[in-house]
Amino acid sequence: MQEKRFYVSRWAYLVRCLLTSVMLIQAVQRVAVAEPHALENQGNHKRQGHERSTTATAARTVGTDQMSTNSSSTRTDNNDRRDNSQNSQTTHPSFQERLSRFSRAIFMPPREGAPRNTATAGSRDENWCIGDHTPMRALMPAENYGLTFAARPTIWVDMPATRAEQVVLLFQTEGGEPHAQNTLAIPASQENGMAAFQLPATTPALVVGQPYRWSLAVICGQALNPSDPLFNGWVTRTERSPQAERILTTTTPTEQISWLGSQGYWYEMVSLMLRNPELLD
Repeated sequence: MQEKRFYVSRWAYLVRCLLTSVMLIQAVQRVAVAEPHALENQGNHKRQGHERSTTATAARTVGTDQMSTNSSSTRTDNNDRRDNSQNSQTTHPSFQERLSRFSRAIFMPPREGAPRNTATAGSRDENWCIGDHTPMRALMPAENYGLTFAARPTIWVDMPATRAEQVVLLFQTEGGEPHAQNTLAIPASQENGMAAFQLPATTPALVVGQPYRWSLAVICGQALNPSDPLFNGWVTRTERSPQAERILTTTTPTEQISWLGSQGYWYEMVSLMLRNPELLD
């Protein structure tokens, strides 16, 4: 009887895994169909989301000020508090802006081996979970494609406070065949506000020279939903040449970042930047 219950439980687990994989692949396919229009709409939606977030924050600040000040000093106190609130809120975006400008300024997209279509889009307009106040954003170049030396590259996502606890990371071949997939916990401790996601060593390594499309779906509730935030990018793995080995083991972080960017190694370049944030000043 115990053996029968074990097989029933094992079968239920495999069915749940299969359903999760099917939902993620279907979501990726829907995004791929919508990509030509999503690129144009994405910028407008992000601006709208930022405006709504700013408006809501300002409204809460004003409401708090009115409750906590007397009639003789309300105007002055409100101005001071709004200034302090704005200063604290801009600390995180200022780092993200420096990181984005710096990385894109030195990154040269690879000229050879790029997939035919590297456009990306999110499955939701603002790419956030219901109840969150700030949209999420995957850190990728404008071309949405880069090289890596890693068998399992790290995906970086700007993920401010969110109610979500897990993501599903999927890698597919250029032809759309699933290569590797895993459910990962959102790290409680982040690198300068950026969350890192990497497939475990038990999953298949990327094949050298073959382009892959990765998809990262944020699970906002108990299970993956088609309306949950979805991000995509492209990567090709290459061998680590003797020149790369020498540069990455004998030069300074600044020189390494410059070389990685000039050669199209986006994923290693960003990881090194985040480990050395003082270089962005």
